[in-house]
Order: sequence, then structure tokens, then C-alpha cells
Amino acid sequence: MTRKLATLLAFVLALAYARGRVGGGAPRFDHLTEVVGPVVEMLGAPRADARYLDSKEYVLLYFSASWCGACQEFTPQLTRFHSRYAKDHDFEVVLVTRDHDLDSMRRELREHHMPWAAVRFDNSVARSRLGGWYGGGGGIPNLVLIDRQGRRLASTYGAFGYESPYQPLQELQRRWKSRDPAFTPAT
Repeated sequence: MTRKLATLLAFVLALAYARGRVGGGAPRFDHLTEVVGPVVEMLGAPRADARYLDSKEYVLLYFSASWCGACQEFTPQLTRFHSRYAKDHDFEVVLVTRDHDLDSMRRELREHHMPWAAVRFDNSVARSRLGGWYGGGGGIPNLVLIDRQGRRLASTYGAFGYESPYQPLQELQRRWKSRDPAFTPAT
């Protein structure tokens, strides 16, 4: 019985790894700009310099769309998280839109006052690569925590499918706490 359970567990982990949900699945890179390009879009700045992303220790890739009800509920919470922690911690959020047109993406940035970068809508290669590497099962909202080299550290998707977009935020806070025991998450 133990051998069958071990075999089943090995199979499930191998499947999860193959789908890129556990332990990586994405290629390593030295700079996020190698993937997103030298220019990103930001609220009010359709052509912002993306090089600042390369210096961030952590990046939260946020797969979202204006037409997604669950995204509309989660985005304000992510905006509050960013506002609370971005100035004191070395991380950034990058929107990878699943919208079908540029106007919808820009409206989403504006309506939610998203203070972070977005992969340019016209950079379909970068959006496709990031979606393939980190998109999980395709459901949104999907939040993926990566390090400077693109290693997946936490994701909305676990070994068994969609779990919660809060997991990457909790993992980021756990990492901050491990470095600074005095760190206390805001309520």
C-alpha cells in the first residue's frame, strides 16, 4: 500500500512539475526586460522605461482582465497591498492583461488606479510567453511570485489546480518576516 501511495504521489508531482505549477517550469533569465522588453505601460505613461523592474528582488505577475468579476474584486486588495508595502520592500507588480483590446486594459489601469507596470498590449509575444510559463491553468485572477531570475516562488495555482491569489502575497510576507522578525503584516 505504501509503495502504491508513493508511486501515485510521484506521478502527481511529476504532472504538476510538467505543467509548470511546482518548482519552476519557466526558463531562467538575468533581467525581466529580456522577456517584457525595454518598455512597459504605466498609468498615464504608455511608454515607460522597464529597466527598473530588473532591480526588483521579487515581482508579482498579475494575470487579470477588465471583464473578469473575480479580478474586479481582487484588484483593489492587490492595490492596497502594493500601496502599503512597495515603498519599504523590494518588489513590484506587473500586469499581464488578458483583455481583448488596448482600451479595456487602459481603462482597467485607470479605474483601479494601478500604480504598477503593465506588459504593453502590443507586446503579444511577451504576454504569450509569460502566460505559457506562469499562466497556470489559465484562470484569473492569477498572481505569480517570481524572483529576479524568473523562478516561480508561489502561485495562485497549486499542485492540484486553482487555489487562491492570496498565496503569493502570503509567501512574500513570509519571506519578509524571515529576514526581519519585527515585520508585521498590515491588517
